[in-house]
Amino acid sequence: MTTAPPSPRPDSTADPARGTARAALGRARIRPALAAVVSLPLACAGVLVWVLWRTGPAKVDYLDLFELTARQWPTAPLPEDSQFLLRAPLGQLTYRLLPVHSTAAYLLLHAAALAVAALWLTLWLRRRLGGRSGLVAATVVALAPVTTVLLLWIGMYDAFSVLAWIVVLVSLRHRPAWQLAAGVLAGVQNFEQVAVGLVLLALVPQLPRAVGLRPRTAHLLAGALVGKVALELFLHAVGAGGGSRLTFLARWEVFTGLLGSTTAEAPLLVWSALAGLWGFALTGLLHCWPGWSRREQVGLVLAVLLWLGTAAVTADHTRVLAMTSFPLVVIGAMVIADRWRDVRELARLPQSWMLVLAPPVVLVDYTLLQVGLKPGTWGVWIF
Repeated sequence: MTTAPPSPRPDSTADPARGTARAALGRARIRPALAAVVSLPLACAGVLVWVLWRTGPAKVDYLDLFELTARQWPTAPLPEDSQFLLRAPLGQLTYRLLPVHSTAAYLLLHAAALAVAALWLTLWLRRRLGGRSGLVAATVVALAPVTTVLLLWIGMYDAFSVLAWIVVLVSLRHRPAWQLAAGVLAGVQNFEQVAVGLVLLALVPQLPRAVGLRPRTAHLLAGALVGKVALELFLHAVGAGGGSRLTFLARWEVFTGLLGSTTAEAPLLVWSALAGLWGFALTGLLHCWPGWSRREQVGLVLAVLLWLGTAAVTADHTRVLAMTSFPLVVIGAMVIADRWRDVRELARLPQSWMLVLAPPVVLVDYTLLQVGLKPGTWGVWIF
């Protein structure tokens, strides 16, 4: 008795048309995913080039003075209103460990510190949010005013202040003892800016809570105070002069001059605070405000008043705004990346285009600082 041959399976190659259709369907599913994987890093690299182009990286003015102060730290002979330069010691300590001392070495050290900070922050964001969302969050930070400020003053101690801020951010997922230690490091580097930044963080707890971070404000502030006291005791022991970043405000004419200029330049000051990020900030505020408690609403108002108020009575207005708000800007970037996980949807938002295209404004002593590639910045001009 003969047995009938088995009938072909529906998905076998006996049906060429069906096999071709399945292959086409597989390619149709793979290509968008592959394009997204390839295009996102390319887009982020393009944004980085755009940031460098529109900023025009530059070295800090009086670089030789900063280098000499670092070489002679902690007893550099400085006038009273410049003694604050001795109170940002992380970069100066690192510089003293180098085998070569020169303005070029000093500049390269701070450029390297900025590169390390960028890489470390990107890796931390990718670990916290995942590869794609972490890269988006890092790109948002790159487009924020803080990046413009850091690139315009290469050689300033802000490069090491940002590293201290990243230590604080990393500690926000750890036990109170870790946050206390992070506060000590940040307080040693720049107590005034860190104190303002930590108070801002405490006034808007809903923002870090949205991305699973838990700042222990009491431990962070206590650590910052311990770091500041330890630094001052050390400087006093070695005979360094006294003074702080607030010394210049003791002169009445300076204080009243800054307050008087605030009214005239208030719109520019407010814009320089977030620049293109205002689009995301305002739309997020309109969305979240009705659902917040009265306490959260009052906390945000107090945070904005403190933030803009401290910038109004300093000479480096935009720089102070950027450095004191650094942890909140990073956390805000995390919220944006977590909210819009679909990168293509994010790219279609008008807020995204505003972030990319809106020009940053940098105010120094109520004077607009020139940004963008310019002749003589690094001795190279790209036509």
